[in-house]
Amino acid sequence: MNINLITKSAVLLAALGLGVAATLLGESPQSPLPVPELPATPQEGDVGLLSAQRFELDRAYSHGWRRERPSVRSGWLLVLSVKPDLVRRLETHEPVLYVGSQTAERINVGFESGHVVAVVPGDFQLEDAPIFFGSPALPEEVDAARIEMELRAAMGAGKRAMSAGQVAAVLGDPLHLGDQDELRMMAIDLIQEFSPQERGLIESSLVPRLR
Repeated sequence: MNINLITKSAVLLAALGLGVAATLLGESPQSPLPVPELPATPQEGDVGLLSAQRFELDRAYSHGWRRERPSVRSGWLLVLSVKPDLVRRLETHEPVLYVGSQTAERINVGFESGHVVAVVPGDFQLEDAPIFFGSPALPEEVDAARIEMELRAAMGAGKRAMSAGQVAAVLGDPLHLGDQDELRMMAIDLIQEFSPQERGLIESSLVPRLR
């Protein structure tokens, strides 16, 4: 028998065997999809303001989306329109959302809707705070020095705060709430309105209300 034919047959059988094994293990023999490239920030991705409410809490909590973990008793609950690619879930460093000199806690993903509900701690005027995406990082690793650097870069790229008129047009009633849990439930209500595609997040968050 032809040696070359035997060799080619062996290679073919081995390849088929690997494909069968992958199928039995529930894996696809195809190559994994490439991870999409992150857009450049903060030069890309203008952020729109759809809703804004001040909040005050009776009981403070720690802001986990910043290295210093500052105590939160007041701040803003915002709904923002964003470029979807900037909020794509990548399981790695992602563009950090900033509001002025603070990191924003993104309550939902917002990739499908293009809308993000965010909690921003602090007593400040939105007219004084540019809203922008900074360079990719883990928000919990961002400190004051990094925020200053990102804000300076954003303003150098032309990012500016909303005007008083833009803020007034979407400003809602102020919220006086008990704690972080109550604040989160208000955020979930906004997600139902502005990003209803995220059914898993909404339903899991509403479970405590049924008890």
